[in-house]
Amino acid sequence: MFSFSRLSPNSQGIIMIIFAAFFWTCIDVVVKALSGDYHAAQLVWVRYAGQAAIAVSVVWIRHPGAMRTNNLPLQVFRALMLLFATLTYFIGLGNVELAVAAAVVQVNPLIIVIAAYFLLDESLGWKKLLGVGIGLLGAVAIIRPGASVFNPYAFFPLAAAAGYAGYTILTRHLSKSESVWTNFLYTSIIGVGFSAVLAPFFWTTPNLPDLGLMLLAALFGACGQYLVVRALFVAEASVVSPFTYISLVFAAIFGIVLFGEFPDIWTYAGSAMIVISGLYIWRIESKRRPSH
Repeated sequence: MFSFSRLSPNSQGIIMIIFAAFFWTCIDVVVKALSGDYHAAQLVWVRYAGQAAIAVSVVWIRHPGAMRTNNLPLQVFRALMLLFATLTYFIGLGNVELAVAAAVVQVNPLIIVIAAYFLLDESLGWKKLLGVGIGLLGAVAIIRPGASVFNPYAFFPLAAAAGYAGYTILTRHLSKSESVWTNFLYTSIIGVGFSAVLAPFFWTTPNLPDLGLMLLAALFGACGQYLVVRALFVAEASVVSPFTYISLVFAAIFGIVLFGEFPDIWTYAGSAMIVISGLYIWRIESKRRPSH
């Protein structure tokens, strides 16, 4: 009989990351389905409500020390970067194909490489620059500015990728002095607080079926975020990180089955370029930082 606990820590982490990617794609599906009737700001608050629920129930109760921070201004700024990323991504989801949004936002690791060079003094050689260049060309292939099929809303997932990159850079910086639970807690409560201020200006009272979908999105967000935290506790980040790209597969399948969206050849080609560049840079990083 299969026993999850008997798997190696890295194997457990990989499985958790795959399920987290699935839950995140489920959130994307719900947001896309509801975006025609509800503003992105309202849906962002729903997304954060689930994350805040698990932060309070797990972190607050089991890790009370996580409530203390010596870097409140940076915690606030970091949480606002993630809020900006989530809002812009949700706006994009409502106006472009699911596979397109999922692929474009995956340039996030490439932006991190450039930002880390300037802000964290991390190395940046020609190999990394080559990987970044290939990935950005992939994004251009998907967005295709100037083409007849160009959709300006495709830039919103790109803005989201920049926001995620800023959030990740600040998380790296704060990880030197703050625990993962502290970062998780403050991201959640600050995010749900600010989105709660914004949401009433765009609020539409949901009907019962839509309310059920919103609750599902909140649950998906809570499960996905918790699985990521747990995965990074039990496994090495360099091992589990590449498996986040499976979200592109989930997005393509859901887009075709649920929304009748059949990505064109440029979307597939650009997605492949982004994934290859991300894995290439990951390989360089994993060689530079031996496992412990």
